[in-house]
Amino acid sequence: PPSQPWLLAKTPNQWLNAITHLWTHPSTAATLVQSAHTWVRTHHDWPTQAQTLLHHLNRLTPPTRQPDDISSGATEDFRPAQAA
Repeated sequence: PPSQPWLLAKTPNQWLNAITHLWTHPSTAATLVQSAHTWVRTHHDWPTQAQTLLHHLNRLTPPTRQPDDISSGATEDFRPAQAA
């Protein structure tokens, strides 16, 4: 689609034609480079991607409990065994 800054080739011949066109039309290639650069910076900035990664990683790992976490009952897990 025209709103996306890349060329789409579905066949080897289309791919060859696209590459040839860019080599023979440097101004078109330069415009495509600028558009692609802007698109990537808009859609794939580091803070957003890092937050997305952390969100997915947090969903994969269970929450950790601390020895002083009384509200979750975690202290029972850390009591020393009593002699019989």
